[in-house]
Amino acid sequence: MSLEQNITLDRKTIFRMLIPVLIDQLFITLLPIVNTVVVSALGQSSMSGVSIVDQINQLISFTVVAIGMGGAVMAAQYTGRGDRNGVARVVKQSYSSSFLVTIVVTVVVIVFASPIISVALSGADDEMKSIAYSYLLITCFSYPFYGFYSNTTQILRGIGRPREAMVTSVVMNTAIFVINAACIYVLELGIIGAGLATLLGRVVGAVVGYVMVGRTGAAKKPADFFTLKLEWPMQKMMLSLGVPAGMQSFFFVGARLVMNVFILPFGDDHYAANVVFTQMLDLQCTGSTVVAALAPAIMGMAKGKGDQEGIQKAFKDLNYLSFWLGAVLSFLPIPFLKQIAQLYHLTPEAAAIADKLILWNPVYIIALVWFAQAAPAAFRGIGDSLIPPVIMVTGIWVGRVLTCIVCTKFLNMGAYGLYWALVGDYTVRSVLYYWRYKSGAWLRAQRGVE
Repeated sequence: MSLEQNITLDRKTIFRMLIPVLIDQLFITLLPIVNTVVVSALGQSSMSGVSIVDQINQLISFTVVAIGMGGAVMAAQYTGRGDRNGVARVVKQSYSSSFLVTIVVTVVVIVFASPIISVALSGADDEMKSIAYSYLLITCFSYPFYGFYSNTTQILRGIGRPREAMVTSVVMNTAIFVINAACIYVLELGIIGAGLATLLGRVVGAVVGYVMVGRTGAAKKPADFFTLKLEWPMQKMMLSLGVPAGMQSFFFVGARLVMNVFILPFGDDHYAANVVFTQMLDLQCTGSTVVAALAPAIMGMAKGKGDQEGIQKAFKDLNYLSFWLGAVLSFLPIPFLKQIAQLYHLTPEAAAIADKLILWNPVYIIALVWFAQAAPAAFRGIGDSLIPPVIMVTGIWVGRVLTCIVCTKFLNMGAYGLYWALVGDYTVRSVLYYWRYKSGAWLRAQRGVE
């Protein structure tokens, strides 16, 4: 197995490693947008119902991929040390425990699908709830395959192989799009077709992921991925490094679901605008999201080398790239607002709301988001995994959710309240992350493989 322990972690090298992650992230962001556009042909209720269930699936997935997040950090640190056996052990332990968790989660969702939909869509009509219920029941069977795929992309980045991670992601998301289009436009299977596309596409992602990891030599046969003999010290370390990050993502998507409850009463136009606004926001934040995806691997390698000066330099380089990529890509959808409204089949009222929100987004993205996303990911790479998630949860639930409640319940702003909720969230997070960085607490909190 070829490890990247001799890699020079300068800005040029980081940028070179960033390119495949950028392509990967663009596919991850753009193809769900395209899939939503395909589903929007079935009507705004179908589009909204699928969007909410996708958020539920994200929420559930983060409870599963947390193990993979911790495994990726450990793999990066072992890679920095040049320890091939350590990487192989991480692979086997990470995939094994994640698979067991996905099986349990799938069973739970099947049993409790109805109450989950009732809570998540409490303000929706019966048609939207029925659509969402059918879609959830089909897509929940994809969790084990998604868990395998997610472990694959994280481990590959952790060992310095982002190109293989990119291929895995691009193939899976392309497969979902192609199958989705075929099921809806050709076979006319409606919402069932959309669910089958997600399930079958994730099966493809797992298969391709198996091949890509095999190419690196980290694991070559099923016995290298799975074992019933779990090493509890390693499992404990993976959980301590991954669960806090997984929980912060859990609370992030959870906040989106909670805010849906306050937007749905304003009607289909406001919620459809919210769906488009949220997906365009993910696209506009691609620059900092890409850096955040790569940061744990870069910082983990620096820690594995035992290079404290290199850790601090890598942190600055990552944030430099996050700022400039974030600034440039924040304007990505703005020239295409008219086409976006047409593709999503928005009413004129919904399009007007979405346009304003998308136009306003670059203001706080350029000012705040680049640091709020890159900094905690960099902290996690060296093992500072406890306090940064607390900061994120504070920003989301104090800065975002409370602001959303005030703007919708008391100021009657509808979907426009989401904008100010995001400004509040990222302001709180940026200030607290900057304080942690300047105080040096992130360096004192380092931990990982010995």
